[in-house]
This record gives sequence, structure tokens and C-alpha cells, in this order.
Amino acid sequence: MESQCEIRCHRGSAGQYWSLGLLRRSSPASKPGIAGTWIGTLIAFEPYRPAFIVVVLVFLGLAFRKLYLTPQSCDSDDLCTADRTRNAQRVIFWIAGLLMLGLVAIPWLMPLFYH
Repeated sequence: MESQCEIRCHRGSAGQYWSLGLLRRSSPASKPGIAGTWIGTLIAFEPYRPAFIVVVLVFLGLAFRKLYLTPQSCDSDDLCTADRTRNAQRVIFWIAGLLMLGLVAIPWLMPLFYH
């Protein structure tokens, strides 16, 4: 019978190989004929792009309000979110927010790279 450490180590490495395999199989470079097919479905969503931008901005605004503008109410010390956790949430918010705003701005920024 295998020990718990051997089982845990074996499962972790199998999971890593499985996730790497998924990434490799899902990349368009591994299947050249498939790349144009899913791009065509994304172009179908282009008319809805302004609605998606509004949804992203609304959720970013709600997250900002929750993290910075609403006071934290605590009944006891156990229920309060620790300052360390709150700071981590704020850092994650800014990283995710900048990434989302960058994705929203890509169509306007790409012409700057093409002459």
C-alpha cells in the first residue's frame, strides 16, 4: 500500500500534466484549421460590445464601492474582515480592474501599433 505522501505527490503531478495537456490541446496553434472557426463566433458578438463594456464598468464600480466607500460594520472582532485581507482584496481589485480596462481598450489601442 502506498503512503499518503506518495499518493498526494502522484496526484499533484498528474493534475499538472493534465492541465498542461488541456492548454496545449485548446491552443489554436495546435489545430490550424480550427482557429478561424471560433474567431467567427466572437465577431458575432461585436454589436453587443457596448453593452458588455457597460456591464464591466458597472461591476468594477460596484466592487470599488464595496472595497472603498462602504464602511465596514462589525458586530464582533471575529466577524470583521482583517485589514490584511481587505488590503489583499484591494490589490486584486486593481490588478483585475486594469486587466479588464486594458481588454476593453484593445480595439482602440491596436491601430496605434499598425501604420
